[in-house]
Amino acid sequence: MARLRGLLLDLDGTLVDSNGFHLDAWHQAFVELGHRVSRARIRVEIGKGGDQLVRDLLGEAVERDDGAALRSAHDRLFEARIRHAPLRVFPGAPTLMGLLRAHDLRTSLATSSKRRQLALVERACGVPWRKLVDETTTASDVEHSKPHPDLVHAAAHKLGLRPSACALLGDTPWDAQAARRAGARAIGISGGGNSPGVLRRAGAGAVVRDVASLLHRLPRVLAALK
Repeated sequence: MARLRGLLLDLDGTLVDSNGFHLDAWHQAFVELGHRVSRARIRVEIGKGGDQLVRDLLGEAVERDDGAALRSAHDRLFEARIRHAPLRVFPGAPTLMGLLRAHDLRTSLATSSKRRQLALVERACGVPWRKLVDETTTASDVEHSKPHPDLVHAAAHKLGLRPSACALLGDTPWDAQAARRAGARAIGISGGGNSPGVLRRAGAGAVVRDVASLLHRLPRVLAALK
């Protein structure tokens, strides 16, 4: 396997504690458009982009008829929420960026959020994530979001690397699936609600509880991916 030279980083649920905001926004969006979907069912799909989440929850017909409206409602509700509520950064997340550079790893965000949402998240949490990494890849750059491999391919390409030389750090099975489908490796974060078993079955070669754990175990985790 190629030497690991790049780390791709999911944003929501990995670096910032925003999954609950996305869950609330999707639930309210479904209510507004007249669709009954439980919060528990939505929670399973968090981590996918809206292009995949609506179809997988409600089917092709709803995607065709209401998909665009549901995504628009979600974006509006999510943006309203983070404008008026504090958005927590997971401990150690900014520090991790410098440590990755010290290990000669190039970095890119690889988020299913679009560029506008990323900018709003940066403003809400007070961390300029795009300045802390070498490159940034969002759902605005690709046709299909996670668990499709498009984001991983695009992020690796921006770093000038093959996916096989990269690993994706993320908190959902959709992150791990996207990485594996692209030929990259995956590190799972279990503190966001997905168990180590779920993440490993999805393709994660290593699992840590959170970013702070990764900070203390980085050499060991990287070695486990080889």
